[in-house]
Amino acid sequence: MEGYIDQVLFYARSEAFDRDYLIRAYSLADLVAAALRANASTLIGAHVAPVLGDLDLEVFTDEKWVEFILGQIIQNSVKYARSEEPRIEFSAKLVDVGSADERAELTVSDNGCGVSAADLPRVFDKGFTGDNGRTGKRSTGIGLYLVKRLCDKMGVGVSAASREGEGFTVTLVFSRNKFQYVDRGGAARLTP
Repeated sequence: MEGYIDQVLFYARSEAFDRDYLIRAYSLADLVAAALRANASTLIGAHVAPVLGDLDLEVFTDEKWVEFILGQIIQNSVKYARSEEPRIEFSAKLVDVGSADERAELTVSDNGCGVSAADLPRVFDKGFTGDNGRTGKRSTGIGLYLVKRLCDKMGVGVSAASREGEGFTVTLVFSRNKFQYVDRGGAARLTP
């Protein structure tokens, strides 16, 4: 129930997003750890084991909104977890190092039921629950929609990949080009 309330509150706040975010440098490891702590009871209840790769990267983002985004991805993974040895993996890498397009990619993968090729292009659509969501999983079709909506507003790239029966992967892409940020009073804000 608490997760659904959070979804509603963050959905309402997303309408006035530009007044409620602050971009700063954060450790990706710290952001993932905070999201895991916030969702610990859900993970423990479903016996889903988090596996952490090398997350020792710094990204520019809003802590609260990214923690919510990661929480939605974690809750989605738990909802569709397999019954035997379920896990969720977090890994990160730098891409195009030294160029203006340098970026940090955070990949969150699970070994759950996955999504069919037909459903995959629509997983970020508002209200879309797909074949898996219609099988009694209590899907609202709002979680991944909010992930995409918030990522778009913050300039964070987001994509999904899946193989039905093998798992689901969400990749978040954070620009490392500091020229898209403007320093105002010691904190960076995303330029419009």
